[in-house]
Amino acid sequence: MAGPNLEIFKFGFYMFFPIYVMFKFGDPEWYESYVKPQPPRTHEGVQQELARMKAERLARAQISQSQLAQRAATATATSTELSGESVPQNTGSTAAPAAPAVPTTTSGWGWSASGGTSTSTSGTAERLV
Repeated sequence: MAGPNLEIFKFGFYMFFPIYVMFKFGDPEWYESYVKPQPPRTHEGVQQELARMKAERLARAQISQSQLAQRAATATATSTELSGESVPQNTGSTAAPAAPAVPTTTSGWGWSASGGTSTSTSGTAERLV
């Protein structure tokens, strides 16, 4: 063992480190200067902040639209593969796209009709969850 000096050091560290952290980061002045955002105080600052917020909102909307288009394309491709039919592609018309076909197969990881149990090859039932 290392002796009583190590134990005294550990005791002091365990007791005073959390107190120091609370003292340092719980100080209202530190919170105001590092955590709390400062609102713009001039007309130009407000206009810049509004422009920044609008640009962020438009960027998020554009990203979500591209993700939706990508999901629709993969869903269309998947439904085409499952059904074996050809699905007409969007030609730029304003008509609503056709809903993707839902596969009717029971394979996969979903719940089975047996109430959540599966019979293994040995004949014993095992729980899926």
